[in-house]
Formats: sequence, structure tokens, C-alpha cells
Amino acid sequence: GLDALVASLVAAKRPLVVTSYLGRNAAAVGELVRLCERVGIGVHESCPNYMNFPADHACYVGQQGNEKVQTPALAEADLVLVLDCDVPWIPLFNRPSDAAKVVHIDIDPIKEKTPLWYIPATQVFRADVATALRQIHRRLDGIKLDEAAVAERRSHYASMHKAWADALIEKEQPKAGITPEYLTACVRRATDRDTVIVNEGITNYSAINNHTMCTQPGTRFTSGASSLGWNGGAAVGMKMAEPEKTVVCMTGDGSY
Repeated sequence: GLDALVASLVAAKRPLVVTSYLGRNAAAVGELVRLCERVGIGVHESCPNYMNFPADHACYVGQQGNEKVQTPALAEADLVLVLDCDVPWIPLFNRPSDAAKVVHIDIDPIKEKTPLWYIPATQVFRADVATALRQIHRRLDGIKLDEAAVAERRSHYASMHKAWADALIEKEQPKAGITPEYLTACVRRATDRDTVIVNEGITNYSAINNHTMCTQPGTRFTSGASSLGWNGGAAVGMKMAEPEKTVVCMTGDGSY
């Protein structure tokens, strides 16, 4: 199936990656950055549990925590590459077009412990994503890309990235009270790129993910669950694992 997948990537006008936990393997992040730059692919995170793609990269178009809005990049995509993701979209509110081709690569693509749930896709691969991305690169080595088309895709996603980043800056401005966006931005300005963010903000997941603007693999984590209690032990454990790094625990749901 690799030939068909690579042919679809090369031919797509608006290819988009959707991921949640690709970043649990740091090597996969680098391979994805390389692929997006090489072909001109946008990246959208859905309920991200890890730092999957640098937030300051021109191919990054943002993240969504299942808010009831349609993601523009997903709506316009003609090829959606779902990489390491359980819930790439909620169809009632947010979905790709019916004409879009969906390809799913995951270590557990049929979600064996989640009965009656699967991602409808033209191609489904059970694979380690870092390995799969390397295989895609090797196939691309033998293909002459349309550089004008690649440049157009890069420019398109760069424009979407700028619009996303500008909107975040606006939300970070001081208001009458302290907002989650303003508070998170203050923490970001007081830390460095290697700071580890432990995010258990629940209803503030998206505000924390957006406004910490993490760029390095292994610098953002959530529990993957929807309730409180993981954050304290997780933060202490991460500090023990990497004592040279600053670890910031951001938690509290309504009391954030």
C-alpha cells in the first residue's frame, strides 16, 4: 500500500496530517517535520497528549480539543493522513469533506479496546509511525516532486499558521480579569524551550496547549483522561527523570 499512499501525498492539493500522540516517540516528530517541509503538508493536532509538532513551524495550523467548531484545514483537505490518533474529529461538529481520502497509520488502528469505533479510511496500516514515515521518505527519494506545487502548499499553510498565531496573540492580551490565555502566556514568557509542561487543565486543555507554544519533543504531556488527579505525581516523576529541566504543572479545571 505504500506506493498508493505516496502517490496520494504527491498528488494532493491540500494534504493534512492529524495526530494526537505521535510525539510519544521523539524520532517521529523529526520525521514528520521533514516530510511536511519536503512535500508541503499541514499539521493539525486533535486532543494532543504530547508535543507532536513544533508550534512555531509554518506548516502547523493549530490544535483542537473537540470544541464544537469546524477546523478549516480539515474541511478543505483532500487527503487526511491520520497518524497516532484515537479521535481525529467529532463528525457531528467537525469532519473532512466526503471527497477527502483518509489514510490511517497507528500502532493500534482498529482500536481493539474501544468497541464499535474506528476511523473510516481508504487505507489503514498497523505500524510504528516513525518507521512508516522513514519508509515514505525512501519512496519519495525516487520521485521528482512538482516544486511549484510544493511551494504553493507551503505558502498556503504558512498563511493559515500566521492567522492562527495572530489570533492567539490577540487572546493573550490583558482583559478585565485574568484569563486562561493570559495566564498561560505569562508562564510561557517566564520559561525556556526545554521546559516540560504538565497539562491537566481539563476545560483549559486547549488554552494551555495553544499558549505554551511548545516546540521541542518531550516538553508537553497530558494524562489522556478527562478528570483530575494525575498532575502532581506526573510532575514529580518527570522532574526525577529529567532533573536538569524546569517542570511546570498546570492544572485545576474551573479553578485554573
